[in-house]
Amino acid sequence: MQGGGTAQGTGPRQASDASSSGATGYATGVACVLGGAFCASLAGVIVRGTVVADAWQILTIRALSFGLVLLVYLAFAYGRELPARFMAIGLPGLVASLMLAVSFVAYVVALRLTTVADTILIISASPMVAALLGRAFLGEAVGRRTWIAMAVALAGVAVMLTSGLLGGTLLGSMVALLCCLCYAGMIVALRAGRATDMTPAACLAGFLALVVCVPAAGSFDLPARDWALGIALGAVQLGLQMILTVRGARAVPAAQVMLLLMIEIVLAPLWVWLAFGEEPGTWSLAGGAIVVAAILWNALGGRRGAASAA
Repeated sequence: MQGGGTAQGTGPRQASDASSSGATGYATGVACVLGGAFCASLAGVIVRGTVVADAWQILTIRALSFGLVLLVYLAFAYGRELPARFMAIGLPGLVASLMLAVSFVAYVVALRLTTVADTILIISASPMVAALLGRAFLGEAVGRRTWIAMAVALAGVAVMLTSGLLGGTLLGSMVALLCCLCYAGMIVALRAGRATDMTPAACLAGFLALVVCVPAAGSFDLPARDWALGIALGAVQLGLQMILTVRGARAVPAAQVMLLLMIEIVLAPLWVWLAFGEEPGTWSLAGGAIVVAAILWNALGGRRGAASAA
């Protein structure tokens, strides 16, 4: 009787502890992804501060500094184990590296071939693409709540960009779609390798992007200000973003990672507004409110789901 009583007594407590651990792990993952989205949102205001550099020059400096900063970070974190950590990323890491590198380049090319509104709207479909890929390759079920949140968030983006949705080119839209597919694929690949640290995969992507960026950039006779801002883009805006996103993706399903990252679209025009006085406009504010509401609604539901699953 005593043994039976002990088992019954500890069972609920263990279940409660597991539930709390699952919810805490999910909440930490959400916080990391949101931190990554915050870093990502700084890109526009930093680029606006450059004087001479064009998109390819900035992209090259950004990719190089990004790769070097992550390499230094990993060297301090793992020391002599660093080569083994790069080997440990396996096929998922290589896929994530390639996808991220292609998305770097495709984003810039899309902006050159079509409108900003067209590019952002297409890339905003990334959560839905990640949901489908995660379901197909990882077996990650996507709840009705998440599907609804993604649809509402996409509608919010459309509201934000309502004044510039027309005028895009077919080629530019196709390149933007490639960026969308690669970015979603990168997140799914990170999820596939979540048992290990996939930061080396992100580091490798920075150096892979240089293969295309360096020839396209041409000269690097730039003012010190442009060099400093380009390095800030790679080291802080992108480097810290990927460190946080990689960590968060280990605890948050792929579709929800992409949905959380959409907060970047809302924050980016706000920083430009504060720094340069460019008012986002009524439609942008209204659409941004819709996106934020959808993300928060889904994140709160996901936390309860994580606790129940645990």
